[in-house]
Amino acid sequence: MKSIAVYTEEMDDLEVGVAELLKQIESFELLTSTVGILFAHPDTDFEELMERLLPNVDFPILGSTAISMFTQAKGYTTQGISLQVLTADDVEFHAGITPELNKHNAKDEIQKLYKELAEKQSEKEKIILSYVNRVPGMVGDEVVAVIDEVSDCSPIYGGYASDSFIFDDCRVIYNNEVRVHALGMVLISGNVRPRTIYEYSIRQEAEFSATAHGCTSNSVARLGTRTFVDAMEMIGMHPTDEQDAFTETVGMPLMVTYETPYGDEINKMRHMNSIDSAGRGIFIGNIPEGAQIHLCLLNRADIRSSVQNAAKKAFEIVREGRECGYNYSTILVTSCASRIMTFINDLKAESDGYVAVIPANMSMSGMYSFGEFCPTYGDYSGRMYNIFHNTTFTILML
Repeated sequence: MKSIAVYTEEMDDLEVGVAELLKQIESFELLTSTVGILFAHPDTDFEELMERLLPNVDFPILGSTAISMFTQAKGYTTQGISLQVLTADDVEFHAGITPELNKHNAKDEIQKLYKELAEKQSEKEKIILSYVNRVPGMVGDEVVAVIDEVSDCSPIYGGYASDSFIFDDCRVIYNNEVRVHALGMVLISGNVRPRTIYEYSIRQEAEFSATAHGCTSNSVARLGTRTFVDAMEMIGMHPTDEQDAFTETVGMPLMVTYETPYGDEINKMRHMNSIDSAGRGIFIGNIPEGAQIHLCLLNRADIRSSVQNAAKKAFEIVREGRECGYNYSTILVTSCASRIMTFINDLKAESDGYVAVIPANMSMSGMYSFGEFCPTYGDYSGRMYNIFHNTTFTILML
């Protein structure tokens, strides 16, 4: 497999912007199977963009809005359009999108899409790329679980579309279909060896830890012996009923630790979203009953260190691949949008940790997400778990 990542800053005059993208890929040779992964600022007119782009390319394009993007050309950018083209003779790409989703039809439509794409494959996929906007009434863990179930635990990588923290301007795009509450998917099969890495940037936890009780999906009634609101008051936060607490707590995420039925201890980060009228904490992802909750503090040094650690691991995998006769060509990055707020006065600091060391024969693109999909492996069982993350930096290498 080989790939190319291209970018244009021109999102207002799309005639010029599309021409710039096409100019950059005109000499790139397309092989038997090809797909494009697109990220663009939410102010982009996606209908016009795809109307101008699609007649000039002979491959499907899947993408989403992104508050900010990682691009090979600039490292980090807040505006513009990025397109990464993946192509191969010995790898298959099969892509599609669901209709508009709600909590009643989401499971059926997501599983229907997977089955339609899976039937086109010559062999089972090695990884699933998926980009989605929030489905009313569902949290990210439930979306991942639906794909996990229908695919019989294939690795899932991707994330939630993002916007400028408006939360109403996110979209998912597949060819000329631009949808609000929908999920796009690419199944990748054949001679490909996907590897994923994630880092959640937390070295030190604040002096607060408790067991979560009264948990229902993404809500928590009590932390230890205290009500959720009392626990928040104790650590210096003062949420009120039905208050959107995302911005207030963006620098103080919670680490959730729980044990799986297979004996593995799993850590994942969680952002609080709001307090409901009953005083329950509402989170962006689920909280298992009985999980240990640790308050964490984000800081710039730890975020920069996490990126450097991830890059070091990634390029060690690249080196090992070459020694075994396998060449990695492609990097996709998904990082939590909350990390932008930590670096608000130095927004390139995260990408600077790894862009400069990307090998010349590899291409890279990515986006800041409202929730990241990336698998992990249990230390005890070795079993793979598809995880919905928050506050996490993730890398996929193909």
